[in-house]
Amino acid sequence: MGLAEFLDACLPGGKAARSVNVSRRHGYVYVTTPKCGCTAVLSALQRLELGDPGLHPKRGGTIHARAKSPLPPLGLDEAAAALLDGSLFRFTFVRSPFTRLLSAYLNKIVRKREQRPQVNALLGLDPGDMDTHVSFGDFAEAVSRQEPRQMDQHWRPLVLQTFACGVEYDFVGRFETFQRDIRAVDARLGGVLGPYLSAEPFHPTFCGQRMLAYYDDALAERVAGLYRDDFQAFGYDTDWRALCWRESARHLFHPFDPEMDLPDAPADYSTRASAV
Repeated sequence: MGLAEFLDACLPGGKAARSVNVSRRHGYVYVTTPKCGCTAVLSALQRLELGDPGLHPKRGGTIHARAKSPLPPLGLDEAAAALLDGSLFRFTFVRSPFTRLLSAYLNKIVRKREQRPQVNALLGLDPGDMDTHVSFGDFAEAVSRQEPRQMDQHWRPLVLQTFACGVEYDFVGRFETFQRDIRAVDARLGGVLGPYLSAEPFHPTFCGQRMLAYYDDALAERVAGLYRDDFQAFGYDTDWRALCWRESARHLFHPFDPEMDLPDAPADYSTRASAV
C-alpha cells in the first residue's frame, strides 16, 4: 500500500488531504489535529504566509476554510508526496486524550453545540433536541458507538488524524507544553514564525483545571480504552488523577507559565482527590 492509499484508509472521503498544510516557501508540512491548538498554529502559519500579523480567524472567514487559505488545498497524491519529502519540516501537535475529549465536549457540545445533532442521533435522541441534557458520560457513550474513522475530527483518535503509523515526523509537539513547543517549531523554521504568533487563546475551555468535575475512575477507564492507541503511541499517562494534579498545580502556582517545573503528586493524592 502506498502512502496515498494509507492516508485515505486513515481518513477516508477526502478528509486526509484537507488535514495536510504545506508551504514550499517556508519549507514545512503541518498536519492539523483539532483540539490540540490547531487554530493557533494555523493562524500563525497563515499570517506568516501572507505577511499579515493582524490576521484573525474571525476576519475574512475562518482559518479552517481551505478554499480561502493561503496554504493551498491539496489532492491526496500531493499530500502524500509532501509527507514523503525529506526536505520539508514535518510536524504536528498531540494532546492527552483525557483533556482532548473533555475539551471537545465543552466546546462543541455544551458551548457551541455544533456537533449536538450527530451526538443526539447516536444516543437515540431527536437530532434537533438542544434542551435534553447530554452529560460528559453520555458524550463518551456516543463516541464509543462510532467507528473511529467516521468520528468527528474533534475527537477522532490522533493515531488516525496524524497518520502516525505511516508518517515519519520531524517534530511532534504537545498541547501541554504548547508555548515551548511552538517556539521549537519557530526555531526549526529559522525564526520566521515568531512575529506571527499570538498569545491569545482560541476556543479556551480550561478543561485541565475542570477534570475532577467531569471524570471519575470508571469514566477515565472507559476513555483510556477508547483511546488506548493514542495513549501508547504518544506516551501519555493513563493515570487521570496525576494529570489532574499537574494541571491544577500549574493553574494554581503559575497559570501563565506552561513550562514551569511542577512537583510530583503527593503519594495520597488519589485518595484525597477521590474525596473531593
